Amino acid sequence: MIKSWILIFAGRPKEAEENARLAIRINPHYPPTYLHALGRALFYNGQYLEAAKIFKRVVSLQPERPNSYVPLAATYGHLGRLEEAEAALTKLNEIAAKYNYAPLTVQEVGISLEETYPFEDSSYPEPMFEGLRKAGLPEGAAPEGEEFDFKALVSLHVGENGRYFDVEGVTKIDVATVKALSDRGVTIIDVRDPGSYARGHIPGAVHIDLNTELTEENLASLVKKSEDVVFHCWGIICEYSAIASAKATLWGYTRVYYFDGGLPAWKAGGFAIATN
Repeated sequence: MIKSWILIFAGRPKEAEENARLAIRINPHYPPTYLHALGRALFYNGQYLEAAKIFKRVVSLQPERPNSYVPLAATYGHLGRLEEAEAALTKLNEIAAKYNYAPLTVQEVGISLEETYPFEDSSYPEPMFEGLRKAGLPEGAAPEGEEFDFKALVSLHVGENGRYFDVEGVTKIDVATVKALSDRGVTIIDVRDPGSYARGHIPGAVHIDLNTELTEENLASLVKKSEDVVFHCWGIICEYSAIASAKATLWGYTRVYYFDGGLPAWKAGGFAIATN
């Protein structure tokens, strides 16, 4: 099945479909991930009717997994089955709400696809976004056409200790520097979801959900473009604060700091944690 995913990433959905069907025939006790790969291959080959049937089976096998509903809603969007698409998105958000996650947006799906699926052609996932827009999924904090401008500034690297991000034009800082800036009253912005922020955050940090609230207007209400501002999220493996830093830079902020260690580094430093 790994080969099927590689073929999907390479933009060869027809071959991915053939490989996925072969894997299903060979392993009669296949897990839902086999069907997910087959559905993705059919989707990216434009075979939406068949893809919908497959994704519906995936959802029946994983009814409490919110990500299973994303491609189903997008497929229904392309087919014009908007009531079914709306129902899929409603179910997804109901599951997400159990964990205090904000409602899904096109921007969040785009970030997730970029992070999880290494497509050879960056434009290849566009049918997924298009289907979700047709299904009625809101764009998110960024307007359509500007959702992914940050990609030009954010770079992903893989080192000995795992993956990490750099942001062009942004200063990366450690926990000691964050503490010093916090003591000076510099604005620290936590861009995680509301539930994560409520369970624990840096004292005094302002919460702005990356996917639903981080707009140029909202940021301007908190900090001037010439003032210091720090962004953080879940830690080095999370790209949310890198994206937030890039967005602020694109909007003209000149003193942006990227705390890539995030809340885990703050905790490891022995500093206090606030809760709501």
